[in-house]
Amino acid sequence: MIILYELSQTGLSHSEFTKAFTESIAHAFAGHQIVVYGRGSHLDAAFAALPPVLDGRLIQRPDVPEDFCLGDNPLLALVKTFRFLHASYGQWVSHCPLVIFLTGEPRHILAAKLLKRLRPSLRCHLVLHGDIASLTLPRARHPLRRFTDYTASITLANHDDIRLVTLESHIKRNLTALFPEVEPYVDVVRCPYNRGNAHWHAAIRDEEPVRFGLLGIAGRSKGLDIFARLATEIMDAFPRAAEFRVIGKMQHGYQDLDLSAVSGPRPFSETWLPAEVFEVELDALRYVVLPYNMEYYAFAASAVLLDALGWRKPLVAFRTPAICELSERFGEIGHICDSYDEMADTVTGILSGFDPERYAAQCRNLDAAFQSRQPRAIAGEYSAVVRSRWGARFAAGAASHPVNL
Repeated sequence: MIILYELSQTGLSHSEFTKAFTESIAHAFAGHQIVVYGRGSHLDAAFAALPPVLDGRLIQRPDVPEDFCLGDNPLLALVKTFRFLHASYGQWVSHCPLVIFLTGEPRHILAAKLLKRLRPSLRCHLVLHGDIASLTLPRARHPLRRFTDYTASITLANHDDIRLVTLESHIKRNLTALFPEVEPYVDVVRCPYNRGNAHWHAAIRDEEPVRFGLLGIAGRSKGLDIFARLATEIMDAFPRAAEFRVIGKMQHGYQDLDLSAVSGPRPFSETWLPAEVFEVELDALRYVVLPYNMEYYAFAASAVLLDALGWRKPLVAFRTPAICELSERFGEIGHICDSYDEMADTVTGILSGFDPERYAAQCRNLDAAFQSRQPRAIAGEYSAVVRSRWGARFAAGAASHPVNL
């Protein structure tokens, strides 16, 4: 049996990840039943349509209140999390389940370590997300907040059976560079992705304008200021040859930037675009622009990069470890730039002399990278990690006992 906990997310937030990771787990552990605890709004968003591999195997438990731990002080949040974990895990302890936190916050990590003392059979993975970038910030002086922050949670009372998961290999490298002592307790499982354009191989449209897009949450940490500057300079030089689109939602404060050269889709909004609008806009792009601030993406997997893989849209991007790793493994997936001037020169070169053969090769390489992130492919990675840590107990075919509800 596998127990999944998603005690942090509500509604659509991280719902695609929840679905893709759960699907990977289902492929990795054929025959095992999967119980997932979460807020009802999140489970509804993640599992509105079940893939066949989850049909009849997924037990949804919307037992987590929508306001669970919201606004609580850190110690109270830890106590409430521990109580919930203790009670819910206790219902299934006779099945010796593998436990996976889809979001591993400090209170989750500490609660799991505490529970291990009461339940020696506990084996747990906790998936880390971008908020671990807070590890690079000065710690609070208040002893309670220091005890319940990321630094304390990942360095105190470590155990081989309470393990952290990073979603890219460079995140583990950066994490363990800060805290070498945690290296034995960190595993890497690359971020799965189960969306994409099945018709990516359609003929390349050569009509003007060429569309460049910034995807996802648009703010300075995602390079919106750089994208706006690029759009202004390129549109001055090539007023009818290019379009620049922000496809996602705007972070608060975007009004301070000059977005007059960004064509849309307008009006800009601080809420998510409807899924159908997002997909139509993404399909119409020629390139995805990734002018990322590496202070954030040193510790975060990029969902936007996965969208570029899924729609096979070559990149115009600053150099990041994840992009370099994909390029080394699958070949050129776009244009990697080391400075703003190089990015501007790259876009100018594309507009001045587009190379359709090079572009088509980039698309094929993106497709190979996309296939490597499908849940079935990630399942192999994850099952290998589990076997290396805990033996064959959770191997495919080692079915769990049926559950009577």
